[in-house]
Amino acid sequence: MPGYGNWCGPGNSGPAAPTNTLDRLCMYHDKCYAARGYFSCSCDDELIANINREYYRMGTIEKGMANAIKIYFQAAPCNG
Repeated sequence: MPGYGNWCGPGNSGPAAPTNTLDRLCMYHDKCYAARGYFSCSCDDELIANINREYYRMGTIEKGMANAIKIYFQAAPCNG
């Protein structure tokens, strides 16, 4: 998955402020991994739920990336 904003994707873990709603959700996801462990299924589930909840706030390009992120994590071992 390519990087997006300051927090979405491998190698994008801040420390700059999130650039938009999706980037903020990725920041929460990264911090969840830091607290619960990398590839924590509960963190992935929370990210998907947060994207669904905040989707209406996102712009067109942001929604496209949000959809890609959801597809990726829905296919992850704990969800696939």
